[in-house]
This record gives sequence, structure tokens and C-alpha cells, in this order.
Amino acid sequence: LRAFKAAHGHLVVPASSPRSSLSSWVAYQRQQRRRESLSQQHQVALEALGFCWEPKRAGWEMRFHELRAFKAAHGHLVVPASSPRSSLSSWVAYQRQQRRRESLSQQHQVALEALGFCWEPKRAGWEMRFHELRAFKAA
Repeated sequence: LRAFKAAHGHLVVPASSPRSSLSSWVAYQRQQRRRESLSQQHQVALEALGFCWEPKRAGWEMRFHELRAFKAAHGHLVVPASSPRSSLSSWVAYQRQQRRRESLSQQHQVALEALGFCWEPKRAGWEMRFHELRAFKAA
């Protein structure tokens, strides 16, 4: 688990990981904790590493931080579908879909809006071109 964290910077081991035995072990630890069968010593040791007990929530947080880094690098939040970050683009589209379906939590919606997230992709394209124009004028 420590080696995985060193390599990936987090402890959210995907179920489809080539390290399936690690993935299974991690799932078992979560299960034991839910059943209140995980010893306090093991729980404390895992938490000291930064272990994530709720991987779905952590997955959202990881993508959100990735989106924040994208904005810092590019000055906007329009992640092209054809980019090397196509999984981030898919995540962004899914957030819009969840909001349309009224399934996106208020907490996630507020966090995205604080970042400057645009819910309308056509408007987002306009925003991206506007930022390009502003950068061109400043140069």
C-alpha cells in the first residue's frame, strides 16, 4: 500500500488495478471497518497513511483537484474531449449530466461553481475563446 501511494500519490486503488490482490485487500479493510471488525490499531495505521474509507467520494475529489490543476495550467475549465485528459473531459460531462438530472449534490455543485465551472458547454467554448483573446491581447 505504501508503494502504491508513493507511485500514485494517493491510496484509492482501483478495482481494475493490475495489483488486484492489493485492490482486494483494500476492499476487505473497508468491509472490516464497516462491520466494526477492524482493529483500532489497524485503522489508525491506515489513517496515518491517508487511507480513504469512501473511495467514491475520494474519486470525485481527485477529479476535482485534477480539474483545478487543469484550470491553473490553461486558465479555463474547458477540457477538450480529444485531449490526453479525455477521462477528465468525460468526468466534466458527467457532472453536467448529474446536475441536469438534479442528482449532483449541492456540495459538489457549489465547489464546481466556486472554481468557475460553466454548466453550458456552448457558453464554455465562448469562455475559452475569450480567455485566448485576452491572453493574445496581453502578449
